[in-house]
Amino acid sequence: MKLSLVPVLNIFGKKGRSLSLLFFSFFLSFSLFTGASILESLKNGIQNLELKLGADIIVVPYEARTKVSASEILNRGNRTWFYFSSSMLNKALQIEGVLLASPQVYCPVPLKSGGERVELIGFDPQTDFSVKPWILDKVKLSDPELNDFEIIYGSDVELDKDGKFNVYGIELNPVARLQKTDTGMDNSIYANISTLNFIIDAAVQQGVKLEREELSGKRISSIMIKVKDGYDVDDVASRLTRKLRHVVSVKTREMTSGISDSLDNFRKMILFLVILVWALCFGIMIVVYSMITGERKKEFAVLRAIGASKKTLSFFVMKEAFLINSAGGILGSITASLSVLHLASLIQTRLNLPLVMPKASFLIMTFVLTVLLSVIFGGLAASFSARRISSQDTGSALREG
Repeated sequence: MKLSLVPVLNIFGKKGRSLSLLFFSFFLSFSLFTGASILESLKNGIQNLELKLGADIIVVPYEARTKVSASEILNRGNRTWFYFSSSMLNKALQIEGVLLASPQVYCPVPLKSGGERVELIGFDPQTDFSVKPWILDKVKLSDPELNDFEIIYGSDVELDKDGKFNVYGIELNPVARLQKTDTGMDNSIYANISTLNFIIDAAVQQGVKLEREELSGKRISSIMIKVKDGYDVDDVASRLTRKLRHVVSVKTREMTSGISDSLDNFRKMILFLVILVWALCFGIMIVVYSMITGERKKEFAVLRAIGASKKTLSFFVMKEAFLINSAGGILGSITASLSVLHLASLIQTRLNLPLVMPKASFLIMTFVLTVLLSVIFGGLAASFSARRISSQDTGSALREG
Protein backbone atom coordinates (compact mmCIF):
# COMPACT_ATOMS: atom_id res chain seq x y z
CA MET A 1 0.00 0.00 0.00
CA LYS A 2 1.29 3.42 -0.87
CA LEU A 3 1.73 5.76 2.09
CA SER A 4 0.17 8.56 -0.01
CA LEU A 5 -3.19 6.72 0.17
CA VAL A 6 -3.21 6.64 3.98
CA PRO A 7 -5.05 10.01 4.39
CA VAL A 8 -7.81 8.94 1.97
CA LEU A 9 -8.20 5.54 3.65
CA ASN A 10 -8.33 7.23 7.06
CA ILE A 11 -11.13 9.53 5.91
CA PHE A 12 -13.31 6.67 4.67
CA GLY A 13 -12.22 4.28 7.43
CA LYS A 14 -13.27 6.65 10.23
CA LYS A 15 -16.55 7.96 8.79
CA GLY A 16 -17.91 9.32 12.07
CA ARG A 17 -14.80 11.37 12.73
CA SER A 18 -14.64 12.59 9.13
CA LEU A 19 -18.33 13.55 9.04
CA SER A 20 -18.02 15.57 12.25
CA LEU A 21 -15.13 17.57 10.77
CA LEU A 22 -17.01 17.86 7.47
CA PHE A 23 -20.00 19.30 9.34
CA PHE A 24 -17.95 22.11 10.91
CA SER A 25 -16.35 22.94 7.58
CA PHE A 26 -19.78 22.88 5.92
CA PHE A 27 -21.19 25.23 8.57
CA LEU A 28 -18.25 27.63 8.22
CA SER A 29 -18.69 27.98 4.47
CA PHE A 30 -22.49 28.08 4.63
CA SER A 31 -22.49 30.91 7.19
CA LEU A 32 -19.87 32.92 5.32
CA PHE A 33 -21.48 32.60 1.88
CA THR A 34 -24.95 33.35 3.24
CA GLY A 35 -23.75 36.26 5.37
CA ALA A 36 -21.72 37.82 2.55
CA SER A 37 -24.61 37.49 0.08
CA ILE A 38 -27.18 39.02 2.44
CA LEU A 39 -24.81 41.86 3.39
CA GLU A 40 -24.20 42.64 -0.29
CA SER A 41 -27.94 42.43 -1.00
CA LEU A 42 -28.64 44.93 1.78
CA LYS A 43 -25.98 47.31 0.47
CA ASN A 44 -27.36 47.02 -3.08
CA GLY A 45 -30.89 47.49 -1.76
CA ILE A 46 -30.30 50.85 -0.13
CA GLN A 47 -28.25 52.10 -3.10
CA ASN A 48 -30.98 50.96 -5.47
CA LEU A 49 -33.64 52.55 -3.30
CA GLU A 50 -31.93 55.94 -3.22
CA LEU A 51 -31.15 55.84 -6.93
CA LYS A 52 -34.64 54.93 -8.07
CA LEU A 53 -36.33 57.76 -6.22
CA GLY A 54 -35.06 60.10 -8.91
CA ALA A 55 -36.32 63.23 -7.16
CA ASP A 56 -34.50 65.15 -4.42
CA ILE A 57 -37.79 66.19 -2.81
CA ILE A 58 -41.34 64.86 -2.98
CA VAL A 59 -44.08 67.35 -2.12
CA VAL A 60 -47.26 65.76 -0.75
CA PRO A 61 -50.41 67.10 0.93
CA TYR A 62 -50.03 67.42 4.68
CA GLU A 63 -52.82 64.87 5.26
CA ALA A 64 -50.99 62.23 3.22
CA ARG A 65 -47.78 62.51 5.22
CA THR A 66 -49.61 62.18 8.53
CA LYS A 67 -51.64 59.12 7.49
CA VAL A 68 -49.01 56.89 5.86
CA SER A 69 -45.25 56.86 6.35
CA ALA A 70 -43.04 57.63 3.38
CA SER A 71 -41.21 54.31 3.69
CA GLU A 72 -44.53 52.43 3.40
CA ILE A 73 -45.40 54.29 0.22
CA LEU A 74 -41.92 53.66 -1.12
CA ASN A 75 -41.59 49.97 -0.27
CA ARG A 76 -45.13 48.63 -0.35
CA GLY A 77 -46.78 51.04 -2.76
CA ASN A 78 -49.40 52.08 -0.21
CA ARG A 79 -50.59 55.21 -1.97
CA THR A 80 -52.72 57.71 -0.09
CA TRP A 81 -55.81 59.23 -1.64
CA PHE A 82 -55.21 62.87 -0.73
CA TYR A 83 -54.93 65.65 -3.25
CA PHE A 84 -54.06 69.28 -3.70
CA SER A 85 -54.72 71.72 -6.52
CA SER A 86 -52.72 71.29 -9.70
CA SER A 87 -51.91 75.01 -9.45
CA MET A 88 -49.31 73.96 -6.85
CA LEU A 89 -47.14 72.68 -9.69
CA ASN A 90 -46.62 76.11 -11.24
CA LYS A 91 -46.02 77.63 -7.81
CA ALA A 92 -43.37 75.00 -7.09
CA LEU A 93 -41.56 75.77 -10.35
CA GLN A 94 -41.30 79.44 -9.35
CA ILE A 95 -39.53 78.71 -6.08
CA GLU A 96 -35.81 79.44 -6.00
CA GLY A 97 -33.64 76.34 -6.33
CA VAL A 98 -36.22 74.17 -8.12
CA LEU A 99 -34.87 72.83 -11.42
CA LEU A 100 -37.62 70.36 -12.41
CA ALA A 101 -41.10 69.61 -11.09
CA SER A 102 -43.36 66.81 -12.29
CA PRO A 103 -46.81 65.84 -10.95
CA GLN A 104 -48.18 62.42 -10.05
CA VAL A 105 -51.80 61.53 -9.36
CA TYR A 106 -52.70 58.37 -7.43
CA CYS A 107 -55.85 56.67 -8.65
CA PRO A 108 -58.40 55.96 -5.87
CA VAL A 109 -60.17 53.08 -7.66
CA PRO A 110 -59.06 49.49 -6.96
CA LEU A 111 -57.25 47.56 -9.70
CA LYS A 112 -56.24 43.90 -9.80
CA SER A 113 -53.72 41.93 -11.84
CA GLY A 114 -53.41 38.17 -11.40
CA GLY A 115 -55.23 38.46 -8.08
CA GLU A 116 -52.77 41.08 -6.80
CA ARG A 117 -53.49 44.75 -6.16
CA VAL A 118 -52.07 47.14 -8.74
CA GLU A 119 -51.51 50.86 -8.26
CA LEU A 120 -52.53 53.14 -11.14
CA ILE A 121 -50.55 56.37 -11.20
CA GLY A 122 -51.12 59.27 -13.51
CA PHE A 123 -48.05 61.29 -14.49
CA ASP A 124 -46.89 63.84 -17.04
CA PRO A 125 -44.62 62.11 -19.61
CA GLN A 126 -43.39 65.51 -20.84
CA THR A 127 -41.90 66.55 -17.49
CA ASP A 128 -41.28 63.17 -15.85
CA PHE A 129 -37.75 62.34 -14.65
CA SER A 130 -38.46 59.63 -12.07
CA VAL A 131 -40.33 56.91 -13.98
CA LYS A 132 -39.15 56.72 -17.59
CA PRO A 133 -35.42 56.51 -16.77
CA TRP A 134 -36.13 53.01 -15.41
CA ILE A 135 -37.83 51.67 -18.53
CA LEU A 136 -36.40 48.24 -19.36
CA ASP A 137 -38.26 47.32 -22.55
CA LYS A 138 -39.74 49.84 -24.98
CA VAL A 139 -42.44 48.36 -27.17
CA LYS A 140 -44.10 51.29 -28.91
CA LEU A 141 -43.14 54.22 -26.70
CA SER A 142 -41.93 57.25 -28.64
CA ASP A 143 -40.21 59.36 -26.02
CA PRO A 144 -41.43 61.65 -24.54
CA GLU A 145 -44.98 60.94 -25.72
CA LEU A 146 -47.44 58.61 -23.99
CA ASN A 147 -50.76 58.64 -25.76
CA ASP A 148 -54.17 58.14 -24.19
CA PHE A 149 -54.83 54.54 -23.07
CA GLU A 150 -51.12 53.68 -23.24
CA ILE A 151 -49.37 52.52 -20.07
CA ILE A 152 -45.93 51.81 -18.67
CA TYR A 153 -46.09 48.86 -16.29
CA GLY A 154 -44.02 47.54 -13.36
CA SER A 155 -42.06 44.30 -13.44
CA ASP A 156 -44.57 42.36 -11.28
CA VAL A 157 -47.70 43.44 -13.16
CA GLU A 158 -49.32 40.59 -15.11
CA LEU A 159 -50.83 41.47 -18.45
CA ASP A 160 -53.86 39.77 -20.00
CA LYS A 161 -53.35 36.88 -22.41
CA ASP A 162 -53.71 39.24 -25.35
CA GLY A 163 -50.90 41.42 -24.01
CA LYS A 164 -53.31 44.18 -22.96
CA PHE A 165 -54.49 45.43 -19.56
CA ASN A 166 -58.25 45.75 -19.15
CA VAL A 167 -59.85 47.74 -16.31
CA TYR A 168 -63.51 48.77 -15.95
CA GLY A 169 -64.14 47.98 -19.61
CA ILE A 170 -61.23 50.11 -20.83
CA GLU A 171 -58.47 48.39 -22.79
CA LEU A 172 -55.03 49.77 -21.97
CA ASN A 173 -52.11 49.27 -24.31
CA PRO A 174 -48.74 48.50 -22.60
CA VAL A 175 -45.92 50.27 -24.43
CA ALA A 176 -43.02 49.86 -21.99
CA ARG A 177 -41.98 47.81 -18.96
CA LEU A 178 -39.99 49.00 -15.93
CA GLN A 179 -36.96 47.37 -14.40
CA LYS A 180 -37.29 45.46 -11.14
CA THR A 181 -36.97 48.01 -8.34
CA ASP A 182 -38.11 46.10 -5.21
CA THR A 183 -40.36 49.09 -4.41
CA GLY A 184 -44.01 49.94 -4.97
CA MET A 185 -43.17 50.71 -8.61
CA ASP A 186 -43.05 46.96 -9.33
CA ASN A 187 -46.83 46.67 -8.76
CA SER A 188 -47.77 49.93 -10.48
CA ILE A 189 -48.89 51.00 -13.92
CA TYR A 190 -48.29 54.53 -15.18
CA ALA A 191 -50.55 56.40 -17.60
CA ASN A 192 -50.99 60.01 -18.57
CA ILE A 193 -53.43 61.94 -16.40
CA SER A 194 -56.07 62.03 -19.13
CA THR A 195 -56.15 58.21 -19.22
CA LEU A 196 -56.40 58.08 -15.44
CA ASN A 197 -59.45 60.34 -15.53
CA PHE A 198 -61.09 58.10 -18.17
CA ILE A 199 -60.61 55.12 -15.86
CA ILE A 200 -62.03 56.96 -12.84
CA ASP A 201 -65.12 57.95 -14.87
CA ALA A 202 -65.59 54.34 -16.03
CA ALA A 203 -65.26 53.07 -12.46
CA VAL A 204 -67.87 55.54 -11.20
CA GLN A 205 -70.26 54.48 -13.96
CA GLN A 206 -69.86 50.88 -12.75
CA GLY A 207 -70.79 51.80 -9.19
CA VAL A 208 -67.47 52.67 -7.51
CA LYS A 209 -68.16 55.42 -4.98
CA LEU A 210 -65.61 58.20 -4.66
CA GLU A 211 -65.32 61.45 -2.73
CA ARG A 212 -65.86 64.69 -4.61
CA GLU A 213 -62.20 65.72 -4.57
CA GLU A 214 -61.22 62.31 -5.92
CA LEU A 215 -63.40 62.98 -8.94
CA SER A 216 -61.76 66.29 -9.72
CA GLY A 217 -59.50 66.28 -12.74
CA LYS A 218 -57.65 69.36 -11.52
CA ARG A 219 -55.94 67.79 -8.52
CA ILE A 220 -52.61 66.04 -8.07
CA SER A 221 -51.23 63.79 -5.32
CA SER A 222 -47.54 64.64 -5.28
CA ILE A 223 -44.91 66.73 -7.01
CA MET A 224 -41.49 65.29 -7.76
CA ILE A 225 -38.82 67.96 -7.37
CA LYS A 226 -35.29 68.08 -8.77
CA VAL A 227 -33.07 70.68 -7.09
CA LYS A 228 -30.66 72.87 -9.07
CA ASP A 229 -26.94 72.26 -8.68
CA GLY A 230 -25.41 74.44 -5.98
CA TYR A 231 -28.60 74.68 -3.92
CA ASP A 232 -29.04 73.01 -0.56
CA VAL A 233 -31.85 70.44 -0.57
CA ASP A 234 -32.85 71.32 3.00
CA ASP A 235 -33.21 75.01 2.12
CA VAL A 236 -35.28 74.31 -1.00
CA ALA A 237 -37.52 71.88 0.94
CA SER A 238 -38.11 74.54 3.60
CA ARG A 239 -39.07 77.13 0.97
CA LEU A 240 -41.50 74.70 -0.67
CA THR A 241 -43.22 73.90 2.62
CA ARG A 242 -43.37 77.54 3.67
CA LYS A 243 -44.61 79.04 0.39
CA LEU A 244 -46.96 76.34 -0.87
CA ARG A 245 -48.72 75.86 2.50
CA HIS A 246 -50.60 72.80 3.72
CA VAL A 247 -47.96 70.55 2.18
CA VAL A 248 -45.02 68.56 3.44
CA SER A 249 -41.75 68.50 1.51
CA VAL A 250 -40.18 65.09 2.06
CA LYS A 251 -36.48 64.85 1.26
CA THR A 252 -35.65 61.55 -0.39
CA ARG A 253 -32.71 60.96 1.93
CA GLU A 254 -35.16 61.45 4.79
CA MET A 255 -37.41 58.80 3.25
CA THR A 256 -34.54 56.33 3.22
CA SER A 257 -32.84 57.30 6.49
CA GLY A 258 -35.00 55.05 8.65
CA ILE A 259 -34.56 52.20 6.21
CA SER A 260 -30.80 52.88 6.10
CA ASP A 261 -30.62 52.72 9.89
CA SER A 262 -32.52 49.43 9.92
CA LEU A 263 -30.27 48.05 7.22
CA ASP A 264 -27.14 49.17 9.05
CA ASN A 265 -28.24 47.54 12.29
CA PHE A 266 -29.25 44.37 10.48
CA ARG A 267 -25.92 44.25 8.66
CA LYS A 268 -24.04 44.62 11.95
CA MET A 269 -26.06 41.79 13.46
CA ILE A 270 -25.35 39.48 10.51
CA LEU A 271 -21.64 40.36 10.59
CA PHE A 272 -21.50 39.66 14.34
CA LEU A 273 -23.23 36.29 13.89
CA VAL A 274 -20.90 35.26 11.06
CA ILE A 275 -17.81 36.17 13.12
CA LEU A 276 -19.25 34.36 16.16
CA VAL A 277 -19.99 31.22 14.14
CA TRP A 278 -16.51 31.21 12.65
CA ALA A 279 -14.83 31.73 16.03
CA LEU A 280 -16.85 28.91 17.62
CA CYS A 281 -16.35 26.48 14.75
CA PHE A 282 -12.64 27.25 14.53
CA GLY A 283 -12.22 26.69 18.27
CA ILE A 284 -14.18 23.43 18.17
CA MET A 285 -12.18 22.20 15.18
CA ILE A 286 -8.92 22.81 17.06
CA VAL A 287 -10.24 20.77 20.00
CA VAL A 288 -11.52 17.98 17.72
CA TYR A 289 -8.23 17.70 15.82
CA SER A 290 -6.36 17.69 19.13
CA MET A 291 -8.56 14.87 20.48
CA ILE A 292 -8.18 12.88 17.25
CA THR A 293 -4.40 13.23 17.39
CA GLY A 294 -4.39 11.90 20.96
CA GLU A 295 -6.44 8.90 19.91
CA ARG A 296 -4.15 8.17 16.94
CA LYS A 297 -0.83 8.08 18.79
CA LYS A 298 -0.37 4.37 18.19
CA GLU A 299 -1.33 4.71 14.51
CA PHE A 300 1.26 7.42 13.97
CA ALA A 301 3.88 5.49 15.95
CA VAL A 302 3.39 2.41 13.75
CA LEU A 303 3.75 4.54 10.62
CA ARG A 304 6.98 5.99 12.04
CA ALA A 305 8.22 2.47 12.76
CA ILE A 306 7.70 1.38 9.15
CA GLY A 307 9.65 4.33 7.81
CA ALA A 308 7.36 7.37 7.63
CA SER A 309 9.12 10.57 8.68
CA LYS A 310 7.66 13.12 11.09
CA LYS A 311 7.24 15.45 8.12
CA THR A 312 5.25 12.74 6.32
CA LEU A 313 2.94 12.28 9.32
CA SER A 314 2.31 16.01 9.49
CA PHE A 315 1.58 15.92 5.75
CA PHE A 316 -0.99 13.14 6.31
CA VAL A 317 -2.87 15.24 8.88
CA MET A 318 -2.79 18.32 6.66
CA LYS A 319 -3.88 16.35 3.59
CA GLU A 320 -6.86 14.88 5.48
CA ALA A 321 -7.78 18.38 6.65
CA PHE A 322 -7.47 19.71 3.09
CA LEU A 323 -9.71 17.01 1.60
CA ILE A 324 -12.36 17.25 4.34
CA ASN A 325 -12.46 21.04 4.41
CA SER A 326 -12.49 21.32 0.63
CA ALA A 327 -15.50 19.00 0.46
CA GLY A 328 -17.23 20.78 3.35
CA GLY A 329 -16.50 24.21 1.86
CA ILE A 330 -17.87 23.26 -1.56
CA LEU A 331 -20.98 21.58 -0.14
CA GLY A 332 -21.65 24.48 2.23
CA SER A 333 -21.25 27.09 -0.49
CA ILE A 334 -23.48 25.20 -2.94
CA THR A 335 -26.18 24.76 -0.28
CA ALA A 336 -25.96 28.43 0.68
CA SER A 337 -26.17 29.57 -2.95
CA LEU A 338 -29.34 27.52 -3.41
CA SER A 339 -30.99 28.80 -0.24
CA VAL A 340 -29.88 32.45 -0.14
CA LEU A 341 -32.51 33.62 -2.64
CA HIS A 342 -35.32 32.17 -0.52
CA LEU A 343 -33.75 33.59 2.65
CA ALA A 344 -33.44 37.05 1.11
CA SER A 345 -37.08 36.92 0.01
CA LEU A 346 -38.11 35.93 3.55
CA ILE A 347 -36.12 38.81 5.09
CA GLN A 348 -37.61 41.27 2.61
CA THR A 349 -41.16 40.10 3.31
CA ARG A 350 -40.95 39.80 7.09
CA LEU A 351 -38.75 42.83 7.85
CA ASN A 352 -39.83 45.09 4.98
CA LEU A 353 -36.21 45.73 3.95
CA PRO A 354 -35.22 46.31 0.31
CA LEU A 355 -32.82 43.64 -0.93
CA VAL A 356 -31.27 43.40 -4.37
CA MET A 357 -29.40 40.16 -5.02
CA PRO A 358 -25.70 40.49 -5.93
CA LYS A 359 -24.45 40.02 -9.47
CA ALA A 360 -23.31 36.59 -10.63
CA SER A 361 -19.68 37.75 -10.61
CA PHE A 362 -19.94 38.60 -6.89
CA LEU A 363 -21.52 35.23 -6.09
CA ILE A 364 -18.83 33.34 -8.01
CA MET A 365 -16.07 35.31 -6.28
CA THR A 366 -17.71 34.70 -2.89
CA PHE A 367 -18.02 30.99 -3.66
CA VAL A 368 -14.30 30.67 -4.44
CA LEU A 369 -13.28 32.82 -1.45
CA THR A 370 -15.54 30.88 0.91
CA VAL A 371 -14.08 27.51 -0.10
CA LEU A 372 -10.56 28.93 0.13
CA LEU A 373 -11.13 30.36 3.62
CA SER A 374 -12.74 27.13 4.76
CA VAL A 375 -9.63 25.20 3.65
CA ILE A 376 -7.28 27.75 5.25
CA PHE A 377 -9.06 27.81 8.59
CA GLY A 378 -9.42 24.04 8.60
CA GLY A 379 -5.70 23.74 7.84
CA LEU A 380 -4.86 26.14 10.67
CA ALA A 381 -6.93 24.09 13.09
CA ALA A 382 -5.17 20.90 11.95
CA SER A 383 -1.70 22.51 12.06
CA PHE A 384 -1.69 22.49 15.88
CA SER A 385 -2.16 18.72 15.80
CA ALA A 386 0.46 18.34 13.07
CA ARG A 387 3.02 20.06 15.30
CA ARG A 388 2.18 17.70 18.19
CA ILE A 389 2.74 14.71 15.95
CA SER A 390 6.15 15.94 14.82
CA SER A 391 7.26 16.21 18.47
CA GLN A 392 5.85 12.82 19.53
CA ASP A 393 8.27 10.13 20.77
CA THR A 394 7.65 6.91 18.80
CA GLY A 395 8.91 4.51 21.44
CA SER A 396 6.80 6.01 24.20
CA ALA A 397 3.70 5.91 21.99
CA LEU A 398 4.19 2.23 21.17
CA ARG A 399 4.74 1.31 24.81
CA GLU A 400 1.56 3.18 25.79
CA GLY A 401 -0.33 1.34 23.04
